[in-house]
Amino acid sequence: MGYPFVPIPQVSQLQYAKPGPYVTALTPQEEQQFQEWVKANNVPFENDTPNSDYDLRGFWKAAQSGDPNASTAINREDGRIHYPDTYKTPYSNEGFSRQSKYALPSAGDWVGDVFAPPNVNQGLSLPRPISHLDPYAPQISTYPQGPSKRLFSF
Repeated sequence: MGYPFVPIPQVSQLQYAKPGPYVTALTPQEEQQFQEWVKANNVPFENDTPNSDYDLRGFWKAAQSGDPNASTAINREDGRIHYPDTYKTPYSNEGFSRQSKYALPSAGDWVGDVFAPPNVNQGLSLPRPISHLDPYAPQISTYPQGPSKRLFSF
């Protein structure tokens, strides 16, 4: 199987990430269940490489174990499913932050809907590429509900 595109992480993101790899290993049985879940739920899972921008297998495994941080929501502006930043990898172009399990404490962070890059404490910030989530948007019933976390979409 060939990969048409392998993203190269920005150096600035890798320096704020724990050492990789940034993928969750699954047993053959779990991999089969994961692939069935992707297909049954029409999950947009196209970048299946070691350099993927999101550890969707990690999200799936956490959701299967009942982890309250593995929840999704619908963005009211684009109507798409958004996943928690917990499983973003440093290959993500969507504001890799301390909310990722792969980030070091020195990584940037979200303050509301504004991304505060690393080492920026002078009030400088970048606008969030997607708007905040509607807290009243329905949760997808197959995932446990949990505390509000920054979410990411594909």
